[in-house]
Amino acid sequence: MKVIIFLLLAAVTASLAAGQKSSKLQSVDRPVFMSTNRLALLCVDWNALHPGGLPPADSDILNVSTQEIVRSNACDAYILGFLDGGFEDKIGARYHPIPSVFDHMKTLVDSFLKYSKEHPEEQDFAASTALNKVRRMIVEAQSPESKR
Repeated sequence: MKVIIFLLLAAVTASLAAGQKSSKLQSVDRPVFMSTNRLALLCVDWNALHPGGLPPADSDILNVSTQEIVRSNACDAYILGFLDGGFEDKIGARYHPIPSVFDHMKTLVDSFLKYSKEHPEEQDFAASTALNKVRRMIVEAQSPESKR
């Protein structure tokens, strides 16, 4: 019985080893879960659900499709998660939460869409890479040094 189990285990291990790719990740490789192109597709509908850059009020009547709602909410969720992750890196995992509203989401979404359209060579890059670049451009444009 032990011999049969050993032979089966050896056969499974050999078949798994034969099916593995021989190439390994290089130091410059980076896994991409959300590409710039995919996030741009989701964020295209963001303004339809956020007239004037603000979340719709309960009394607002919007003429939007289910697809626009889903895409807009996915865009929101990714960007807000990206921003939360940035704070986690700076502040650490132990903190006192203060509910906040991101007051320049429209600027970030519109700038991201413009950036992704103007940089087709970065469409397969991670969306977080493009968002970092766009966020830095916004901060630099709004800093007092840049207004001189």
